[in-house]
Amino acid sequence: MIYSTMSDEMWANEFSSFVDKQLECANVRVKFPHAILCAPRDGLVPSPCSSRIDLRDTPCFTIDCSSTKDMDDAVSVEKTAIGYALGVHIADVAAYVKPGSSFDTCAMERGTSHYLPDRTIPMLPPVLSADLCSLNPCEDRLAVSVLVTLDANGAVVGYEVVKSTIRSRVKGVYDEVNAILEGVATPEVSSKYAAVIDQLPIMGEVNSCDHRPLPVLHCLSQFGEQPARTTSRLDHLTTGYNPNHGSPACRGRQTCRSTQPSTIDHICQAPRCAWPELASRCATGAHPHRSR
Repeated sequence: MIYSTMSDEMWANEFSSFVDKQLECANVRVKFPHAILCAPRDGLVPSPCSSRIDLRDTPCFTIDCSSTKDMDDAVSVEKTAIGYALGVHIADVAAYVKPGSSFDTCAMERGTSHYLPDRTIPMLPPVLSADLCSLNPCEDRLAVSVLVTLDANGAVVGYEVVKSTIRSRVKGVYDEVNAILEGVATPEVSSKYAAVIDQLPIMGEVNSCDHRPLPVLHCLSQFGEQPARTTSRLDHLTTGYNPNHGSPACRGRQTCRSTQPSTIDHICQAPRCAWPELASRCATGAHPHRSR
């Protein structure tokens, strides 16, 4: 192969240049307007809402790839007298992005976030995507929570959708969680998950139940108008360079969830009956499919 004589650094630089050209050809907005980037963080924080439920004492955590910077959902679970109490907590972006605001207009123009092998181009500026709207560990965050009651077989008994304030305990990583469940985690990894480690076997139980909750992330495409998938002319770039390996011999589709399958893949699930209400609660002016 022509790339066999290239060093990893040379290959990475060439691929990066190739991506730059593709972004330009696809008219992808890479940079944010100066006014958006300079918006004061404090001015974006909404006023306290008395109707929000305080769930900061409920241990929850996110689970993503180790390189993920924007965590938008977290999970919590505990055993109850009749089965399980499952909580799915989704970042409440609508609390920060108001319809008609400059952030809303900017998000509408960008349309989507682009997750490429060597970079991420977010729809929302970093102050939101990687900070206020990211469920970072040990930080108070606004969320929309789906609180699900399950019986011993995992069947949905009831649910409630609430606006909440949460505090994630740890930034979970797929392979670390799997290592704990498989009993091969190092002491360092086990220590990292100390605040939620009792939940992991329970999540394994729920995941193996006869009646598993359905993915909540499908809610926005299941109710109301069902928009077609946002197709990007950059899709082919996800089948290229893997920055974690560099070598062209390691090229191939690098999908975080597929390369690190989790035995607790119900991380973002809720009952089908909750979808209409959740879709309404999660609706945001920054939704790329909102009609103008």
